[in-house]
Amino acid sequence: EDDTRRFRHDIENHLLCLDELAGQGDIARLKQYLHNMSGQKKKIRNMLYTTGNTFVDVILNDKIEQLEKEATITVRGIFPPKLNLLEMDICTIFSNLFQNAVEEINQQEEGWLKVVVQSGKQYTEIVIQNSARGEITLDKNGLPYTVKDNKKNHGLGLQNVKAAVEKNNGRLIIYSKRDSFEVKIQFHN
Repeated sequence: EDDTRRFRHDIENHLLCLDELAGQGDIARLKQYLHNMSGQKKKIRNMLYTTGNTFVDVILNDKIEQLEKEATITVRGIFPPKLNLLEMDICTIFSNLFQNAVEEINQQEEGWLKVVVQSGKQYTEIVIQNSARGEITLDKNGLPYTVKDNKKNHGLGLQNVKAAVEKNNGRLIIYSKRDSFEVKIQFHN
């Protein structure tokens, strides 16, 4: 985020220099300048997101790489050094949640994903929220009905998430609104 702010801060000056090179007809230098700017933009876009948990970081960054379109990504907060979860459960929970979010975002023109981690003395709360194309109906267990064709083999991910959260004495809450989908998880520290 800091690199992006710095890049945006100087963009007007870069445009001024590009305009001068174009005015001089110095196409070779103009192309090189644009190439350098493009490389900086790619570097910023390929930045890794960190949450303080190695497994969550690996999963999050892998799933973000699967985004087919530009999306706004916000990651705030840090996991506590010792999260009271088995590593396999971390994988189950976060791979399913991030995969679902990316699949939904890929169906939109302009999507976004927010990950917020808040840790206190007794609890850690993780909120994963993404843009949505419409409100999703939740069943009596608080899980969404799958909208995929093969209902027998889809919708299992969130069931697995719920089981992993509950196995670790956590709490899973799902909210669906017209333009967003949110999963909130709370664990004892």
